[in-house]
Amino acid sequence: MSPDGHIWGCYLHGIFASTHFRRAWLRSLGWQEVAIASNELENDRFSLALNRLTDTVEAALDMSVLETIIWGS
Repeated sequence: MSPDGHIWGCYLHGIFASTHFRRAWLRSLGWQEVAIASNELENDRFSLALNRLTDTVEAALDMSVLETIIWGS
């Protein structure tokens, strides 16, 4: 939230996965450019983080129960 109470939100799935959009959006908010060796490196780091999150969620949940809830019996 900005000091004047404005909030920026997004309902579009995956919009922040775009490196170009994410950087342009952050610059529009006044953030300085973060040095990254390449877009591939940034995308690899993002994918690895998502994979770790997926592994953690799968380890914590009974996936067969979750799949039954989602897909039915």
